[in-house]
Amino acid sequence: MNDDVVRLSVVGQVIRRRWRVLVAAAVLGALLGYLVSLVISPGYQASSQVLMQGSREADEMLTESQIAVSSTVLERAAAALRWDDPVRELRDDVTAEVVEGNVIEIRATDDDPRRAQALADQVAKEFVSYSSQLASSPANAAAQVIAEQRNALQVEVRDSLRKLTALHRELTSNQLTSEEVDVRTELEQVRNALTGAVEELEEAKAAGTATNAVIVEPAEVPSSPAPPSAWQLTAAGALAGFLIGVAAHLIAARADRRVRDATTIASAFGARPVGEVTVDEHHEHRANGSSSRRRLARLLGTDRPWQTPDGEVTGPGRYQRILAKLRTGQGVPLRLLVVIADDDPDARAVAQRLIAEAHDAVVAGNGHSTEAIGLSHPPVAQRPTLRLAEVSARQPDVPEDHSVSGALLITSAGRRTDWELVALAEACRDTGHRLAGVVVARPVRAAGRPPDDRTDAAAGHELVGAS
Repeated sequence: MNDDVVRLSVVGQVIRRRWRVLVAAAVLGALLGYLVSLVISPGYQASSQVLMQGSREADEMLTESQIAVSSTVLERAAAALRWDDPVRELRDDVTAEVVEGNVIEIRATDDDPRRAQALADQVAKEFVSYSSQLASSPANAAAQVIAEQRNALQVEVRDSLRKLTALHRELTSNQLTSEEVDVRTELEQVRNALTGAVEELEEAKAAGTATNAVIVEPAEVPSSPAPPSAWQLTAAGALAGFLIGVAAHLIAARADRRVRDATTIASAFGARPVGEVTVDEHHEHRANGSSSRRRLARLLGTDRPWQTPDGEVTGPGRYQRILAKLRTGQGVPLRLLVVIADDDPDARAVAQRLIAEAHDAVVAGNGHSTEAIGLSHPPVAQRPTLRLAEVSARQPDVPEDHSVSGALLITSAGRRTDWELVALAEACRDTGHRLAGVVVARPVRAAGRPPDDRTDAAAGHELVGAS
């Protein structure tokens, strides 16, 4: 298969010829997607948002989000809801994340949308209560020490402000020296700095005594499952199965090393191409249709190669022209051994048809006059002698036959690699058979009835005359 396998037309051909197996792959992918959804699909998800008041650092917000899903908060929430679920299961169903600024979003998942909404709301309430309790707990020794140090510092700052104010008044007069002006300026700057420090201490104290957290957006009952939902995973599995099926066909075609071109086949055999005929690909499948494996392949549409082109089956006239070529320079028909591989039903069908035509019709004209077929001398009313020999495809061994003058190789396009073709040709040469020519059988999907003798003979008028 050449680079044309990547064209859209080839993809369309795969879909048209192998739609059954692609549908089967999509169904299998959908089933796997549904089974995966039973494991990873979160179900219904509800969320509640909590605002942390005051100025908060990023590390503080991260700590608060961890407190929101702590064992204490989850145990209190389960007790308030009167659920018997263990904390380790609730920990898998509840998550907390800092979404923006000082807002913490608490998400709860459950198979029941109302249970998910109730769990998110209750965890948010218990988190607000527990966070406020931690902020105002008298047992927090570190917090008490910090508060006492803040109060003592605030008293010292106020005393310093009073002293600075008194000194500032003493320095106020109508006539001041330059040293006194500098001192008064420095005192004014120190007083402004201390005033700002007092204001910051009061704001910090107010923030510490205020409520720590508040619920700003309670949870709502979810109307649809959270992604990825079961139907999304099922649809994704079906699509993945379909695409994998198409890709598998293209990759297999890309890796196929079997020869499909008639000229290349003849070159590998080292013999002249005598002719190419098209055969109905259905004959092989009708012959093997009783097998259960074949019935399954026919049901899925894999019993026929998808690369097989559409066309018409070759009529008898083409076989007669091939027989006309199998003659000596003096026009005497040859006695040939027809060699085919035992696993090539298309080549067997062509060989049987060729042998039948050799026995049923005169080679030169099939009853036509010499002027009709363009021969320069009267035809010899003598049939060629053809004998069929099937050899093993893996280890070809052509029988010796001294009564024949050569071997005619017949193979179907797309059946053998170039090395297998070379092995067949060498097997013929090893037994002393001269290669009289190569006939290529090309399977097609018959779109209509085979052409009659007259149409096919007219189409090959010049070919017969040249032979």
